[in-house]
Amino acid sequence: MKKELTIVIALAIAVYVNILGNGFTIDDSTFIGRWQGNRTINLVEIFRGDVPAGHEGVYRPIRQLLYGIYYQLWADDPVGYHIHSIVVHAVSTVFVYLILETMFAGSAIALFGAALFAVHPVHTEAVSYTVAGMDTTGLGVVLAAFYYFLRKKFNISYALAAVAFFTTEMALTLPILLVWYELCFGRLTKKNWETRIKIHAPFWISLAMYVVVRFGFLGISGVRAEPAGGSAYVAFLTMLKVSVKYLELLVYPVKLANNQLLSGGIESFIYRGYNRDLLAGQRLWNWDIVLALGVLIGIIVVAYFLRKKHPAITFGIGWHFIALLPVMQFIPQGAVLNERSLYLPSFGFILIVGYLLWHVYRRARVVAVAALVLVIGLYVIRTVYRNADWKNDIVFWSKEVAVYPNSAYGYYSLGNALRVEQKPQEALAALIKASQINPRFAVAVATEGLVYEGLGNVGAAIAAYEKTLTIDPAFYEAAGRLKELYGEKDVPIQ
Repeated sequence: MKKELTIVIALAIAVYVNILGNGFTIDDSTFIGRWQGNRTINLVEIFRGDVPAGHEGVYRPIRQLLYGIYYQLWADDPVGYHIHSIVVHAVSTVFVYLILETMFAGSAIALFGAALFAVHPVHTEAVSYTVAGMDTTGLGVVLAAFYYFLRKKFNISYALAAVAFFTTEMALTLPILLVWYELCFGRLTKKNWETRIKIHAPFWISLAMYVVVRFGFLGISGVRAEPAGGSAYVAFLTMLKVSVKYLELLVYPVKLANNQLLSGGIESFIYRGYNRDLLAGQRLWNWDIVLALGVLIGIIVVAYFLRKKHPAITFGIGWHFIALLPVMQFIPQGAVLNERSLYLPSFGFILIVGYLLWHVYRRARVVAVAALVLVIGLYVIRTVYRNADWKNDIVFWSKEVAVYPNSAYGYYSLGNALRVEQKPQEALAALIKASQINPRFAVAVATEGLVYEGLGNVGAAIAAYEKTLTIDPAFYEAAGRLKELYGEKDVPIQ
């Protein structure tokens, strides 16, 4: 076991060493550079769920505690935060190995699966992106809790579960995953169900405590946007396509992006409803939705028919979809898809691939090893190159629009990054491109106004803000800028 663990730890660390030279990207500066909440460790505010403005709707107090501790250690030096992400990923990989070794003792599945988990390119957002890496901490704790449950060290598992719940919402599916494991592998029967319920009860009690504290005591609802397309029905149709897109990213992790595009030109980010028209235009009989529904039904059928002969495959399929539940828009969020959301669900995919590869290995070792080495080699190359994209915001968003030239959000984010770096003309070009792709992207138009203000072109700034309010009359920031520019208390909206 020591040799195998050394291999997977080395892989997990080696593929992410090059992020140590990266700076902050996207929300990193918000959480680490500008947020005053991490300057001191205020346990009362941490318990209340203090987060930077614009990020309300989450409750992750242990993550917030880590931000406070790390700021005391490293302030706004990215290196310390990147080291944290690498360590968390390496530890998570170790627990993936230990889980698989416990489930399939004496087989090579643990080595195969953990090696693939260590280097899978879809994990880059969860590790290379500092803010996501802080959330990934809780997912590593989930894997640890699951492992100690398998080892029947229940008290340790209970404690870890409670920590995970208060670190990230993605951990909240752990009690369901444990029940799913028991069902798939025949651990839960009519004869022992009372005993097993007693073992599982503390997980559900911890989950209930989280729910009571968050929703009942603190009143943090979690709603961060309107339903995708303005209705639960459209959100359901959208998430059918998203579910298949997640599978595509696991199987073919080449076209990686922060803002993935779905069929029909739908962007993952539904920020302030700017994507509403495309979303609302979806219908159940659209070819892409019919195809997505067919794929998902087919997977369910496969899981059902293999449940007795190959319960590992059924378990892996179930794990994937159960672990994705927190991001399936039951509580509306500002994005319908995030690659980092696949970190925990990917264990199900890794388990299945490792299991199938092991069956090949038993009959044709050379073929299995060659296939594994080839895939790992390709994964390593893609992961290392993807890590370089996270150098800084300008590099990152330039890569983003190269992958998806029709990404309005990508061009907006690039324009905003260029604005911050005092490159107004380049910023305007990117922002105008964003509004050309999506004329109803009010945020991009409003940001044009900020650039014009910086250039001293007040007339163009006013025109941009007025256009913003025409698109979205509720865009209060644009109204505020107009008030200041006009020197009036109230600005009539035409």
